[in-house]
Amino acid sequence: MDAKRLNKSTPCTTLGRCIDCGHRERICNDFVLIAGQFIKDRIKVILVNEELGY
Repeated sequence: MDAKRLNKSTPCTTLGRCIDCGHRERICNDFVLIAGQFIKDRIKVILVNEELGY
């Protein structure tokens, strides 16, 4: 698991999968809010269904 390679002691390293946690060392489970964007189609989101790093 990526978290183990980064020497993190999160619940994810024990379970082997990401969970909804608030651990101080977490590397995932972030919430991003983009607000006030006035230029239409300026931001694109691409979801890739494969492991590409951490």
